[in-house]
Amino acid sequence: MQLRKPRLTYANVVATLALFLALGGGAAVAANTIRSGDIAPGAVRTADVHQRAITSGKLAVGAVRGNQIAPHSVGSSQIAPGSIGRAAIAPDAIGTSEIAPGSIRPDQLEVPVSIVAKGSSGAQELTTGSDDYPLDLAWTQRAGELNLVMVELSSTLVFDGSFPNGCRLFLTTWADDTRIGSLELITESTQTRSEGASLSAPLMPEPTAQANEITASLSSFGCAAGSQVDSVEVQVLGIG
Repeated sequence: MQLRKPRLTYANVVATLALFLALGGGAAVAANTIRSGDIAPGAVRTADVHQRAITSGKLAVGAVRGNQIAPHSVGSSQIAPGSIGRAAIAPDAIGTSEIAPGSIRPDQLEVPVSIVAKGSSGAQELTTGSDDYPLDLAWTQRAGELNLVMVELSSTLVFDGSFPNGCRLFLTTWADDTRIGSLELITESTQTRSEGASLSAPLMPEPTAQANEITASLSSFGCAAGSQVDSVEVQVLGIG
């Protein structure tokens, strides 16, 4: 008796495929048919993402926040010119330690600030009464510019015991005919003491440029021999 060769029929194929699916425990998935809805929440983890696989175009606007940026990970080369505005900076976010020395120039400030004059004078012995103090400093205040005059006084004082209120020293400064201010130092010690004081005062803007010169005078009472002005430092800031 001659055996018949098996024939491949539609019924054979369907039966075989059904058996395969039953034994495999699941359905076959065609290539490129997995969509976001097929992925369970939390199913994709860090280990499943290939290194450098996520590009900037895949990040939603506002997706990266401050707490997701590692400390010191953003340097000057990562910041585009003009990219940081006021709204992007949190209050109190930038202090002096975050600004590199020399990184901000006066002309880069919204209101330019610069030192327009600077001078100093040295030691002068105190005598009872008033004397001129050689503090000649001249500069030109530009039209519309606010000038801030800062004066720092250092001295050595000794009380002679005669004056009711101790050894008293006054340094008064003027810019031409405008009184800038007066510094006062007092000691009731009969031992030598180092004393210092400082002041700052504005010269208001004028519609035209103004030539200014700072002069100073000293007054002292009740100070023993050895009392003196050690130094006076003056700086003038131009603002605007």
